[in-house]
Amino acid sequence: ITRSVGTSISPPASGAIFSLPSNLWRESAPSPYGWLEGLSWSRDGKKLAFRVDFDGYPGEVFTAHLGGDAPGIRKLVRPDEVSVSGGLAWVPGTNDLSFLAEDHARIRVWRVSGITASGQGRAMELTPGDVAVEAFAFTRTGREMAVLMPGLDHPGDLFLVRSPGAAAKYDR
Repeated sequence: ITRSVGTSISPPASGAIFSLPSNLWRESAPSPYGWLEGLSWSRDGKKLAFRVDFDGYPGEVFTAHLGGDAPGIRKLVRPDEVSVSGGLAWVPGTNDLSFLAEDHARIRVWRVSGITASGQGRAMELTPGDVAVEAFAFTRTGREMAVLMPGLDHPGDLFLVRSPGAAAKYDR
């Protein structure tokens, strides 16, 4: 039995309706019963990122690229085999996508650069260390971000991350 179930979307301000083929997260997935989560439109309205979660398998991120007659869909390569767990956001002024990912009882923000219909750039961990980030948001420029995270000595609190990446410092 072959499924031909798809998902329909309409990019902001376009009026067009596109049907997205579901084969990447149904037939070609480890389980055909994944559920869609965490939608995020790019600022130009030409890309839609979404997460698909599966019982017993790591969450995956997909991007739909709209701009031609038929949308293209790509599955992102997960950095270091982390399990994507939420919080998708396009970095302002770029083709970069960030998300929360779990790895060894830590939850960090990751950024995948240069996402296009034909590929992706490198991945970078934005919040290194012994952290469990619950939510994040970028400034308008995308150079800084706020994160919500608890610590061993405090409940969830807001931190400003002035230089996301390997040298990240968390200012309360």
